Amino acid sequence: MFGNRRRNIDEVIAANLDAGVRFAYFRLGNRAEAEDIVYEAVLRLLENSNKVNDAKCYLFRIVYNLCQDKFRKKTALTVPFETVDLPDETENQLDQQEIDRITNEVTLQRKDLETACEKEILIIEDDIKRITADIELYEDMLSRQKGSLIEWLG
Repeated sequence: MFGNRRRNIDEVIAANLDAGVRFAYFRLGNRAEAEDIVYEAVLRLLENSNKVNDAKCYLFRIVYNLCQDKFRKKTALTVPFETVDLPDETENQLDQQEIDRITNEVTLQRKDLETACEKEILIIEDDIKRITADIELYEDMLSRQKGSLIEWLG
């Protein structure tokens, strides 16, 4: 049984490797990063193969999650310490107006980031729907062609 399961997982990987790279490339815009992500996803699939029911879904979910992680790292707000300009106070305390101003800026930045993430999630969900529809179409075409071939050979 384990040999058949491993063979099935190997077949799923071979059949979906290019599609996974294309999907990751579409999300990231960088072929090298896309290939690295798919490689990592394949490794994770192989590590967890005994826990996986649907290898194809698992593979694409891992690719999707890794793309999301890469996107989050790229859009993370970072500010070098040297650029932070705080007023010098004799007691090293900011007045309430300055605290309110900084709090408002951070809140606005957080809302902008949340909005960007929500938009990205919607785009990814649409991509997954399109890819799923394409896969279903190709599977249907393959099934019809297989039936025609069997009928022709029959």
